[in-house]
This record gives sequence, C-alpha cells and structure tokens, in this order.
Amino acid sequence: AQFAYFRQRKPKTDIAQSQKKTAKRKGSPVHTHDVPKEECALAAQDVGKGRESKAEDTNLLEAAAGTEVNLIFTKHKWYIVLVSKCIFVSFMKNVMINSAAEYGDLDAKMCQVGIAELENRLVEKQKAVERLSVQMDELQEQLTQHSDSMQLQETTFQEQSEVIRELTSCLQQVKKDQDDLQEEASCVAVQIHDLQLRLHQANEMQRSKSPGKNEMLETQQQMSLFQNCLREQNAHLEMLRQKAYGLEVQLESSQKV
Repeated sequence: AQFAYFRQRKPKTDIAQSQKKTAKRKGSPVHTHDVPKEECALAAQDVGKGRESKAEDTNLLEAAAGTEVNLIFTKHKWYIVLVSKCIFVSFMKNVMINSAAEYGDLDAKMCQVGIAELENRLVEKQKAVERLSVQMDELQEQLTQHSDSMQLQETTFQEQSEVIRELTSCLQQVKKDQDDLQEEASCVAVQIHDLQLRLHQANEMQRSKSPGKNEMLETQQQMSLFQNCLREQNAHLEMLRQKAYGLEVQLESSQKV
C-alpha cells in the first residue's frame, strides 16, 4: 500500500515542479499602469495569445507529465515487483521456518511419546520374561522331581521285577522238588506196599511154620525203616507245599503292584 501511494504521489509533485519551471521561463508579469493604452491593447492581445499558448503549454505539460508518470511507473515497476517478490519470499521463508519449527516440535513430541510407549512395552516385556523365567524354574523343578520319581519308580520296578524273577525261580524249584518228592513218595509207597505184602506173607508162614523168625524180624525192621522214611518225606513234602503256597501268594501280590 505504501508503494502504491508513492506511485500516485510522485508524478503529481513532478508535474507541479515542471509547471513552476515553465512559469519561471515565461518571465515576470506585466503591470498595465506602466504602459500606454495601445500598448495595453497589444499587451492584452499578447496576453490572450499568451493564455492560449499557456493552455497549450499546460496541455503539453500534462501530456508530458503523464508520459513521465508512465516512465516512472515503468522504471519502478520492476523494483516494486522485486520488492514484493522479496517480501513474499521472506514471508514464505518465515512461514517455512515456523512450519519446520512447529513440525520439528511436533516430531520431537511424537518421538518422545513413541519412546515412552516403547519404554513401557520394554518394561512389560521384561516383566513377562521374568514371569516366564519363574515359570520355567518351577517347571524345571517339577521336571526334576518327576525325573527323580520316574527313576525311583524305575528302580522299584526293576527291584520288583528282580523279586518276581527270584520268586518265580523259587516256585519253579519248589514245584520241581515237590514233583520229585511225590515221585519218591510214590516209590516209597510201592516199597511199603511190597513190604506189607511180604510181612503179611511172613506172618502167614509163621502161623503155618514156627521157623523163619529171623527173616520176620528183618522184614519188620525194614518195614519200620521204610515207614520212618515215608513220614520224613511226607513232612518235607508238606513243608515244600507250604513254601510253594507262600511263594505263589508273593508272586500274585508282586504282579498286582
């Protein structure tokens, strides 16, 4: 606005100065009381002509002033445009600087907010890692206890398996001994039966004949010996039966466990 006002004001001052200079060049004014009437008439004609010439000069001056204004405007137009451009560029620079500062502050604030969020997430992750570490320790302890329990169970199972094998072997041996004793008892029973038969025959012969007492005594002694042997075998057989029964009970209980 100041530059536009300067454009409008400056041509008028130039016109006024040019008019003053023109008036000075025309000379000083003529006083009528100093000359005769004829000269006054001539002077009046000259004044009329002077006025006409002044009017023409005024028109010429106005035209010249307009031309000068145009020239001045043309000369200063590039300066005004340049100044306007400079002002605009300066304004835009300030705007850009302010915008950059504002964006920088905004970016800094956003970065601070992002850093705070990341720090909070990091703290949460660290807490989660600590919780997982505690859980891992607990699970490791449980696994160790379970492994110890499994080893103990495995050891117990191996011991039970060993006991079962021993009991099975003992039971098989007892059954074998029992079978042997039963077979031996059967043989002894046959022998006893033979001796009883021979004793009966000897008794019959003794009744019919008085001699043969020695043979009868030998037969009785053998009979008593076989009976004692049979009783011992029966007692041993009964003991083996009880032992076999006990082993069978232990074997069944071990297999159930």
